Amino acid sequence: MKNKLLYVFTFLLINFSCSQQNNKQQTSTMNEITSANFVEKVSEQIKHYDYEPLYFLRVQHYGHYELLVNDVPVFKYYRDASYGSPIEINNAILKTGKQKVTFRLFSEKGFDETDDFNIKVGVLDNKGRKHIEDERLVATYITKSGELPVGQNYYEGNFMFDATVPYDNKGWSEGQDLTKFDKKELESAVVTFYKKMWNIYNDKNRKEAQFPLIVEREREIGKSKYYEKKDIEDIIQEFLLPYTNETYVMQPIENYKMVFYGDGKLTGLEQTTSDIRLRGQSAFWAKYKTAKGSNMAYATRILLYLPLGKRLEDGLQIIR
Repeated sequence: MKNKLLYVFTFLLINFSCSQQNNKQQTSTMNEITSANFVEKVSEQIKHYDYEPLYFLRVQHYGHYELLVNDVPVFKYYRDASYGSPIEINNAILKTGKQKVTFRLFSEKGFDETDDFNIKVGVLDNKGRKHIEDERLVATYITKSGELPVGQNYYEGNFMFDATVPYDNKGWSEGQDLTKFDKKELESAVVTFYKKMWNIYNDKNRKEAQFPLIVEREREIGKSKYYEKKDIEDIIQEFLLPYTNETYVMQPIENYKMVFYGDGKLTGLEQTTSDIRLRGQSAFWAKYKTAKGSNMAYATRILLYLPLGKRLEDGLQIIR
């Protein structure tokens, strides 16, 4: 019996030691991500294919609206005008299969009989010319006569389409349903994470601290958009902007609301301002001047998730 107990104790001790070693190796690997090797670390995860489909949305609508793909925001527009450019959505498509497009329409005066909404899903080959004549139509949704409720200020609709992509991202698919957590405890954890990032961006000497936190997000986005090294080199300049532009000033994290996306598996903080330039944007934002002296506001979207088996105390993670 004594020998058996000794065996069990030794077995547990060995496994505990291995677990500690694995955790140290993971932490070490994360800490190895720096601005110097970030391009390489992201690039090594990105594959290229003979055909690289890029999916996008085209909208015909005069007025305010929001677009989500698989319950992840891809575009927000709050102007009394039309927007004609294509909206890329690959970063919200995790893998081949059914994809859900949701549109939310807003009207300050209330919808009337003339209001309508037309949205198309198209696809282009990333390796092609990317001209309008090369687009292939995948799906179309047009609101029917009388579908928008006359006199009301809000309408939400959705439709499905099939996408075929050569990559497979895990994304938030294995995240926990955050809507089931205590709201105050969750919000405290989200605010804590945002403040941690805020402190990193606000300290000119801490630029390296951000890269281990954002690398997984950029790997997945890079895979979905088939980034070349030049694309990542351009992106890293955005992450270095807080440290290279002396006019870059982080703004207070205030006047926000906690939001949920990804069917409850993603959360973040968004501004509640009525200013259309910032409305619905991340509460993590800054102001700076360009080289030409123009005033700019820059909001960095931070959507967090909690992997299965993890606790809030273990820490939320950036995935989009």
